Amino acid sequence: MDLLDRSLAGIFIYAILLPAVFWPFDFYSLQPQLSLYFAGGMLFISLLRLLHRTFSRRLYDFSVTLWMSIFAALSLSHAAILSTIFTLAIYDPRFNAIIHVTLLVMGGIASGALMALSPRINLALANLAVLMVPSILAGVLVEGKLPYASMLLIYSGYLVVLGIRTHREYIRSFNIEAQLDAQKRALEQLNKIDSLTHIYNRGYFNTNYEQHWHNSVRNNLELSLLMIDVDHFKSINDTYGHLYGDACLIHIATIIDSAVKRQTDLVARFGGEEFAVLLSSTGIHEAANIAERIRAEVESHPFSLDNKTLNVTVSIGLASTLPTVGVNPNSLIEAADKALYQAKSSGRNCIRTD
Repeated sequence: MDLLDRSLAGIFIYAILLPAVFWPFDFYSLQPQLSLYFAGGMLFISLLRLLHRTFSRRLYDFSVTLWMSIFAALSLSHAAILSTIFTLAIYDPRFNAIIHVTLLVMGGIASGALMALSPRINLALANLAVLMVPSILAGVLVEGKLPYASMLLIYSGYLVVLGIRTHREYIRSFNIEAQLDAQKRALEQLNKIDSLTHIYNRGYFNTNYEQHWHNSVRNNLELSLLMIDVDHFKSINDTYGHLYGDACLIHIATIIDSAVKRQTDLVARFGGEEFAVLLSSTGIHEAANIAERIRAEVESHPFSLDNKTLNVTVSIGLASTLPTVGVNPNSLIEAADKALYQAKSSGRNCIRTD
């Protein structure tokens, strides 16, 4: 698409280029038929290139090779018509009236096309060869035109060097931009992820909670929330140390994340030893089944580290609602938090529903 955008200006310039050369310099008056043929051919190719541009996305999605083949064929077609005129300007006496302006135009077109096509250096050099080589050969073969051929050859060599250098700079800039985009995506991902447990963090939960709530309001869907707390976690830290406690949190987070199957649901570390599971399109009964699965999985998988094994349990508060316009979204969080408090007050390792 960048290649397409870079060549857009040339499409319009090619459409009007020959009338701008033929008419002011009286070539049209001397050779009206040739003028119309060449100008009409350039306009026709420009229209085909605009058509190609209009349907580029569909064509590119269908076949990248076909898209590129058509693009290259149309670009080289423009170059071939111009090359014919440039060659005739040197070879054919009928074009003597515009030989100097034609050479001037040739230089501008050659350099402009080379810069526009520099992302594809092979196409850029092929375009340059189509434009310049026939004129150089004509200058060598026609008596008295060797100076023109020499000038065009030197200029073509300069453009080849310039084009290769420009291509390298373009690729280098492209790679740097790609690396920056990758780093940006990585940073965005890091901003979403809790550095310890590698599940989503509280900030990401807050942002997506609002989106889930409004989506539920819009589509009249139930929304459920599990607030999960690791039982007696302070004593685990005090007894075994904070590194052991951190590893325990990772263990719990892995179990919770594995127990929640749908991609539309959200598992996050809410803070400290608390986790939140947001279940979209989920009623109270289905949410209770998921909560029990999490509780049972944690209970049946003791945590072990450095030959120290610990039976860990969690308390879960569950709340479910059908979000409606005018209701405070935080009401669901408050209800789930209240239910969690009831679970902890009831002896822990259990589920309570608000």
